[in-house]
Amino acid sequence: MRRLVAVAAVVAALGASWPTVAQVTEQAAIQTDGLDGDPEIEISYYDVPGRDQRAIRAAIDRLGPTDSTDGERVHALTKWSYQWRWRRKNSPQGCSIDGVEIGLRITVLLPRPVEGDRLNARVRKPWDAYMIALRRHELGHVAIARAGREEIRRALEAASCDGAADAAKAASARVGTESARYDRETRHGRTEGASF
Repeated sequence: MRRLVAVAAVVAALGASWPTVAQVTEQAAIQTDGLDGDPEIEISYYDVPGRDQRAIRAAIDRLGPTDSTDGERVHALTKWSYQWRWRRKNSPQGCSIDGVEIGLRITVLLPRPVEGDRLNARVRKPWDAYMIALRRHELGHVAIARAGREEIRRALEAASCDGAADAAKAASARVGTESARYDRETRHGRTEGASF
């Protein structure tokens, strides 16, 4: 619950602006691990073989997902989808938007070593540190997606009845732009310690 309150506070403080890398990183650092146990987030894994850092890193480089915004193979990937609906409210002054509802579903794909608990301490310690940083980076994308939900809400509430669908689509597209900016500025999390 504290995690959701913290995210809500960041989104509310942002108003109409997008979170900066510093805000996203600070928000992610506040959370011990905001990915697990969140009903909006589904976590999935891809298996990476290897017993030493070099072999595991090569497997991540070979098997990691491809970011559709820049075509780069990445270590983890966060995707989201919005579902929005509203009611048309007709009055003598015209039509307006009422009862805006926006659903959000987030999926985070992370690497998982095939060797798991059998990794020796020389590999396990850097792996654990890497995963903390990588998960925090992905939490940054989660924060952007959640800020985007509020951006879509504002766009719908300000739109005309005829322009509502286009306004929501345009706001949704801006979320992708902001997420891509976050990845450019952090080099897909490497500047935040997500390097193995």
